[in-house]
Amino acid sequence: MLATSLYLKKIPYYSSDEFQVLFILLILFITVNGLEKSGIISGISAKLEEGRFIPLKLTAATFFLSTLITNDVALIVIVPLTMKLKISRKNIIVILEALAANAIL
Repeated sequence: MLATSLYLKKIPYYSSDEFQVLFILLILFITVNGLEKSGIISGISAKLEEGRFIPLKLTAATFFLSTLITNDVALIVIVPLTMKLKISRKNIIVILEALAANAIL
């Protein structure tokens, strides 16, 4: 943003609606971080590890959650669960979740 402002020789203008969206995303990040530090996300991921078809469950949850809320918020909620799992190939599951969140109905 700084480089663009220097190149264009003008300061960007942000409306109050844009600041409201940024504030809501900040609160969401703080909430997810708090849930992670309290151990709730670890507990949920431990419950997920007990079952079968973990990648399918997480991908489907991301897909259906992104139909109710925006795709970026769905990923902000689901990816920390995936990262707490004690399984291999988490990177592929996160890629599948990103694809599922951006799938068009």
